[in-house]
Amino acid sequence: GLLMLSHYYPPCPEPDRTFGTSQHSDISFLTILLQDHIGGLQFLHNGSWVDVPHVPGALLVNPGDFLQLITNDKFVSVEHRVLANASEEPRISVAAFYVYPLPFARAYGPIKELLSE
Repeated sequence: GLLMLSHYYPPCPEPDRTFGTSQHSDISFLTILLQDHIGGLQFLHNGSWVDVPHVPGALLVNPGDFLQLITNDKFVSVEHRVLANASEEPRISVAAFYVYPLPFARAYGPIKELLSE
């Protein structure tokens, strides 16, 4: 299935005291994100938070937990967060989450061809 979310982050008067969205990974199969010019998205890489730069017109593709599970870690879900909006204008982003239907009708695991003996 497809789940779409639009986020509206108003300017934050004290951005150093809070987060926009706390650290997490997406449970989805795949997430596609369109973010505006303000940015604020960060990924955890080798224990450090790295800013994701805004590229005009670009879509960010993020593998989710479910994709990591069925590919036996060939694609790894990434921990990320969103900083509070320090800009003086609102920040807007749109995310499309490609998810599996709930509730689960069966158990899922790695694809057999990706398992080693």
